[in-house]
Amino acid sequence: LSTFSEFRHAVYPCFTQAQDALFNVCDALLTETTAQSFAELSFSPYFERRWPSLYAAFKDGRIDRGALRQVLARYAPQPSPGQYWVAGVDATNVARPESPTAEDRTYLYVHNLPKCSAPVTSGWSFSTVVILPETPSSWTYILDNLRISSSQTAGEVAAAQLAVIVPLLSKRLLLTADRYYGSAAFVEATAEVECDKLLRIASNRVLYYPAPARTGQRGAPKKDGARFKCNDPSTHGVPTETWCGQDEHGQVIRVTAWAGLHFKSCRHVSLTLIRVERESATGKKRDPFVSWFIWIGKEQLPLSRVWPTYRLRYSEEHGYRFDKQDLLWLDPHFRTPEQFQ
Repeated sequence: LSTFSEFRHAVYPCFTQAQDALFNVCDALLTETTAQSFAELSFSPYFERRWPSLYAAFKDGRIDRGALRQVLARYAPQPSPGQYWVAGVDATNVARPESPTAEDRTYLYVHNLPKCSAPVTSGWSFSTVVILPETPSSWTYILDNLRISSSQTAGEVAAAQLAVIVPLLSKRLLLTADRYYGSAAFVEATAEVECDKLLRIASNRVLYYPAPARTGQRGAPKKDGARFKCNDPSTHGVPTETWCGQDEHGQVIRVTAWAGLHFKSCRHVSLTLIRVERESATGKKRDPFVSWFIWIGKEQLPLSRVWPTYRLRYSEEHGYRFDKQDLLWLDPHFRTPEQFQ
């Protein structure tokens, strides 16, 4: 309770305008757990104003994002002894298909729809960096949440967030992310960020071994060695390390690693390519028998920890669901993306 009180006192000064109204909204979200609409938050005994002040708080309110990041980093939950401090980054949609006057709407890909020619909607997109719980749940700890404008990509925003957040943390971070972030562009953008990265990549990715020594023949030296295509076993060569054990279901899992590879457009970053084969997988698109990852870090992650560590990332999806369903994130319909931010 003492820590929670200190946290509240630290958050309050981060609201630089409409402080009391914004803080009342926080208290209402914590206490009015049966609210099914944004206006019902005003029923909380800790919301000391009338319901129009809910919208006024976000219309007039201002937040010092730099100060808030420092507070959230300072109170980030510490991992258990011997455990990694694992974070996740991902983007989520805030659909606004019936708001043609909303500023800076973009086309958004809609997941989990039946196959169709245009699985898209329009609205806003947000990038979130969270500390992941050690056991799967929706209780993710948000370090930063930032809108992705129409002139940015999710990878650019995530890289900018990490560049600001990581120096504020007291311990080294291990970042996990899905296949969108397992690209040369994201690796290049986060090359200077001091954190370990376990990123999933597509099964058709092509990487390269280091360039061979110069032979003395005329012409420019080779910049890349032999190519490594994930879905072409003939290009794989001899692995650096292998491990075989059991997954969380007691089924056989095999992990193979090849160290010293790189992306062609990001040669200065050396990485380890990892293949995970699981007999318990369903073989569907979202749960394949073979998954590919890249590891970038000071020390090699034990192969036995690759799959359990990446699985922690799924909690971010549950966290988004909690934000949208229980914390009513989608319910307020503001006119500008700044108000929604």
